[in-house]
Amino acid sequence: MQKRHYTADFKKEAVKMLIIEGISVKEVSEQLGVSTKVLYVWRQKYLDEMEANNPEGSVSPKVLAAENAELRKQLAKSQRMNAILKNCGLLQQRRLLQYQLIQNNCSEFTVKEMCESLRISRSGYYDWLCRVPSARHIQDKAFKERIGELYEQAKGRYGYCPIYHHLQ
Repeated sequence: MQKRHYTADFKKEAVKMLIIEGISVKEVSEQLGVSTKVLYVWRQKYLDEMEANNPEGSVSPKVLAAENAELRKQLAKSQRMNAILKNCGLLQQRRLLQYQLIQNNCSEFTVKEMCESLRISRSGYYDWLCRVPSARHIQDKAFKERIGELYEQAKGRYGYCPIYHHLQ
């Protein structure tokens, strides 16, 4: 296999995509057609050069790059958590609705992030998820179904009084 040679400008632009723009090594590798190992080497050389040219007493470029990466992670997490809150609109609703929200959106967001955003415990959610319906809950559900049937039979003309009398 023939070894490929890249210009200094090409290498510098690739490293800027990694460090300044925050694009992942994998994405830059796919965009530019350069192996990830080569990109890691270029990034390290760039940081070493910056370190050597760095005036004494100022913050190290390696430290700044690490801090930048950490801040990008925090920003991404905050954006995901904001998306959870925007999607739900149930921030102050009852727990049952919050648990149902988590169940409905677990493919899009992690349970941990949703619980954190809604300020509820994961253990409470998992307890709700595994909970067997109580006898009262089953009875209430049957009543709701029966009320719906009576309402449909009356073609939507019944109010609560006739329905109540039918249920007695």
